[in-house]
Amino acid sequence: MGGSIKSLLYYKEDNSVIIISSRLLMVKFKAAFDKNIVPDRKVKLSISGDPESLVSIWAGKGLLATTSSEKIIRMWNLKYDENYNLTLANTNFEDRIASDLFTNIA
Repeated sequence: MGGSIKSLLYYKEDNSVIIISSRLLMVKFKAAFDKNIVPDRKVKLSISGDPESLVSIWAGKGLLATTSSEKIIRMWNLKYDENYNLTLANTNFEDRIASDLFTNIA
């Protein structure tokens, strides 16, 4: 996978393991009936934040939420292969660009 492991999550509904590396490679490993674990899907994530500060959690069944010190929380629906973004407001009350960043999610 290259790089260090930033997130290691078990996807119960699909009996698979999700690994996200510091090089932003997300790999889904499917557990087969013969107890072998094989790569099922590989995706290169695109973020504008710091990959070393990547935080990932389950936000629902098959819904992965990630952030990496940026203005976006990225949502990955693994079951339907869709993604969404939740963003902070672009400006504050004085029409200046907000400097707030997501640094953690729970």
